[in-house]
Formats: sequence, structure tokens, C-alpha cells
Amino acid sequence: MAPSTKRIVTVTVVIAFIMAGAWLSCGRRQAGPELPAAGHDLAEGDKAPDFTLPDANGQDFSLSRYKGKHNVLLFFHMGTG
Repeated sequence: MAPSTKRIVTVTVVIAFIMAGAWLSCGRRQAGPELPAAGHDLAEGDKAPDFTLPDANGQDFSLSRYKGKHNVLLFFHMGTG
């Protein structure tokens, strides 16, 4: 096999493995906590509804714990779907 053909085959196989891994990992999501349905009629300045979710360390985080304080919530997800 010519060197350029070997390179093309190698790159194709690597890409196939990456895509297969990404596809398989999409189906392994853990069930999260039940969240309120979207579409709350909140306007700017309204109080946010209370919620409790696990943080990055697995500890429960409740918004009500910070009542009366200024809060900035940053929701970030690096995933597919």
C-alpha cells in the first residue's frame, strides 16, 4: 500500500472510532432531577422559582439558600444534544 493510501486509511479509521465513541456516549446520559416545565411566565425582575440540583461535587444546591443575596447563575453544558 502506498504511503498516501495508508495515511488516508489511518485517518478514516481514527475518525470512525471518534464518531462511534461520540455516538455511544450520547445514549449513556444519567437521569437528572425532575425540573419544572419550561414556559414559566417569568419576566425580567421576577423572582426565580426555587430549585435544588446537585453541584459539580455532588452536593445539593438550593437557590433558596441564597435568598436576599445577589446571585448569578451560569448554566453550562458541554455535551451533545
